[in-house]
Formats: sequence, C-alpha cells, structure tokens
Amino acid sequence: MEFGCCPDIEIPLVKCSTGGGQEFSECCTRYQQKVFAVKRERQRERHHRGLAARCIKNMAATEEATSEGYVATKANITRISNEGSLSFEETGISNEGSISFEEGLKHVHFGDEVVVRECPTDRLYRDDTNESAMDMIEAYKKECNSMKVKPINKVLEQLAKLDKLSTPIDTLDLKSCRLDNRSCEALEAVLSRMHMSTLDMERTGLEDDGMIALCEMVEFYQCATRLNFTGNPKLRARAWFFLGKMLKKVDFVEMVDVRQCSLDEQALTSMLRALRANCTLSILHLEGNNLSGKGIFILMAAMKFNENLKELYLGSNRILPEDCQNIGNILRTNHTLIHLDLRDNSIQNAGLRCVCAGIAEQQTGLLSLNLATNGISPEGMHHIAVMLPCTKSLQDINLSNNRVGDYGMMMSKLSLLANRSLLKLTLCNSRITCEGAIALAEYVAESKTLEQLDLRDNDIRIAGLLALALAYKMNYKLYRLTMPRTIKIDPVFFCIRINPLYTLQLHLAG
Repeated sequence: MEFGCCPDIEIPLVKCSTGGGQEFSECCTRYQQKVFAVKRERQRERHHRGLAARCIKNMAATEEATSEGYVATKANITRISNEGSLSFEETGISNEGSISFEEGLKHVHFGDEVVVRECPTDRLYRDDTNESAMDMIEAYKKECNSMKVKPINKVLEQLAKLDKLSTPIDTLDLKSCRLDNRSCEALEAVLSRMHMSTLDMERTGLEDDGMIALCEMVEFYQCATRLNFTGNPKLRARAWFFLGKMLKKVDFVEMVDVRQCSLDEQALTSMLRALRANCTLSILHLEGNNLSGKGIFILMAAMKFNENLKELYLGSNRILPEDCQNIGNILRTNHTLIHLDLRDNSIQNAGLRCVCAGIAEQQTGLLSLNLATNGISPEGMHHIAVMLPCTKSLQDINLSNNRVGDYGMMMSKLSLLANRSLLKLTLCNSRITCEGAIALAEYVAESKTLEQLDLRDNDIRIAGLLALALAYKMNYKLYRLTMPRTIKIDPVFFCIRINPLYTLQLHLAG
C-alpha cells in the first residue's frame, strides 16, 4: 500500500466589493491579510489531520488482512500530522521484514539477523565476567576471518597477557603495525571488549576509511581516552573531519597526538572545528606539520573560543617571528593553557618579544614554556628580563640550544631575582662559561623558589663550579643540579662538604 503526499490546497482569491474587481491582496488591509492567512493555515491543518486519520484506518485494515502486519509508532503518527505524508521508505518498513520495539532497545529483523539501531549507554561495553582473554582472542580471529585479513601478532601477544577484561589497560600498542581498512574493522572485536588509556596507532599507514571506522568505535564503545595518530601522512581532510566531529560529541577524550601527519589547511580546519566548539580535549600534539603562516592563524583562531585546552605542542613547525604575533595575542586572553611547547622553530628575538609580551600581561595562566632551539641571541634575553618580574604563574622555562651566553645571563640576573614563581630553569648548551655561571650563582644564592637547574653542555670550569657551590650553601630549595663533566675535582664531595645538612642531586653529563 502506498500513501502519497497531498497537493497544496488551492483557495480562490476573493474579489473586493468596493475595489472595482481588484484582487483581495491588492486592496485589503494588512490585518485582513493576516486573518485570511490564518484561515488558510487552519484549513491546511484540518486536511493533514484527515490524511493522518485515513492512514491509520488503512493501516489497521491492512494489519487485519495480513499475517505479517505492520507496526506504526506514535512518533510516526505525529510526523504524519506534521508533514501530511507517509511512505514506507521513511518509516523503515519493508515487505520482507518487520519492526519490533522493546523498552530502551529497538531491533530491525531481516530473516535470521538482528541489526541494533539504538542502544542505551549503559550497555556500550560487553562486560561479561565469564569472558576470558582467550575468548577475546577467538572473537578477534573470527572477525579477521570474516574480513579475510590476517590477525595482527602484536595484538594477539598483548591480549594473551591480560588477566581481567574488566580492568582497563594502560596502552593498546599498534605502533608500526600495518592497518588497512579491513584490519581496522576487525579491531572492533577487541575495542568492544577492552578499556584502555591510550590507543597507539603510530606509523600504521592509516587511510581515511580505516581512521573513520576507528573513530566511530571509540565514540560508540568509549574505549580510549588518549589517541595517537602520529606518522600517518596518508590521511586527508575527510578523516580529520570525522575526528573533529567525534571530538565535538564525546566528553572523555583527553589527548590527541597528530604529529607528522602532513596536515594541510583544509585538514587542519576540519579537525580544529572541535577545538573552536570548546570540546573537552586538554592535550594536543601538532609537532612536525609545518603550520607556519596560515596554519598558526587557523589554530589561534580556534583557541580564541576554547577554555579546556591545557597543553599545546607546536615543536618543529617552522614557526617564524610573524607567526608569534598571533600566539602572543592568544596568550594575553587565554588563562587555561598551562604548557606551551615551541621548541625547534625559528621565532628568534622578534618572535620572542611577542610571546613574552603576551605572558607578561597574564595574571594567571601559563606554567611551562619551552623555547629550546629557536635562534635566540643574548640581545633577545632582554625580552625575557622584561617578562620575568611581571609573571606570577610561570614555573618552568627551557632556553636550551640558544645563544644565551654570559651577556644574556648577566642581563637577566636582576629579573630572575625579582621573579617569585620560577621553579625550574633549563640552560643546556647555551654557551655559558664561568662568567655566566658566576652571575647565575648570585641568583641561586638569593632565590627562594628555584628547585631545579640544568647546565649541561656548557663550558663551565672550576671557577664557575666554586661559585655555584657557595651559592648552594645559602639555598635550601635547590635539590637537583645538572652539570657538565668538564672538571677534574669531584663535585659531589665538594658540594656536600660545604652544605652537609641538605642533599643535592648532582648529575654529571658528558
């Protein structure tokens, strides 16, 4: 039986008695037009209700005449009255099957198979206490056979080590395993039964369909909170769109790692829509994607509306000084980001000025800043010196592999003393000699907060070590000092004899 849509009801125009034969719409007042429109709408609604009544009557007659029968739900009847039409394609009823409803669960029967269309959230996991690891292995092998793919040995080895399926594991490691689309589909037998903290798919050769399938499994089964897609350059904008769509829907994913995935502008825009929608993501790794220019602009525009992201990693993205203007503007207004990693870029002194200016205007916010390997010269330390007295939250600064030099240390000494929040200072391979170490020792002696100091790969001799040892005598907070192995005297004995009441973790690096 087939019910077609009714044609629109045609109501003739009324001639005005005083208008000389002119049409109603041309001579009547606005109030009269509204009254006429209401009458026409009421007439259309009466027609729709009549159509709905006829549909119900015809379906009841059909159910009595056939042994199979068709079931119409209250939702379908409501939709009939609203839309004025009914078709079997819209209701999901076919000549070969039937629909049955239970409380909280809906099944569509096609012969001997059952396709679940809706499932309550409390049944997402298959937490069968009687199911063992061997049962999961057999289910995974059976799924692989149906997909006509070979089971992944690395997965079988990890499943064999499981004790209880109800206990979440730390990581499901799929690193360097070849995952084609069918292999990803076969993993549903595992992901539907396991809980894990991290799903590691680094360098697995993922393609769009495979990643889409995995994202849908993670969304449905809620099986992982951290997703690692590192080193999958074959993924295109379609896959990243589905990842962003998933992140907007769920509230349990904490970390996404997409390092070295060759993200272009379209892919980045598709994925960062979730960030713009203020999803619950707190850690985002974007290293090695060449985001300089338009990529940084897109990212910062998305972060403008985000209040949940806490850690952002942008290392090895060829970021230039002009890109740092956008970064500095976000740092001025963002108070939730606590860790910013800009290592292995080329921000130089001009970019450092923008970043430091943004941090200086924060009241609370950033706790850790990594500026290693960015071409910063001694003159650039002036911007660090201006920022340090202003910030009240920054606790960790990494300036390794920059040309800080002795002049940079002497320039920033007074600012370091004025700062009251810094806990860790890393200056590996910063071209510091004894003169710079002496200036640093003056800061260490008077600091009330510094706990860790790293001076590896610097040419510091006995004079610099002596100054640091004397400074340590007056500092009771410093507990870890990492020094280069460029001296002939035993530094451990030297430091402990001066201050025997406090233990210092002195590490020597060659």
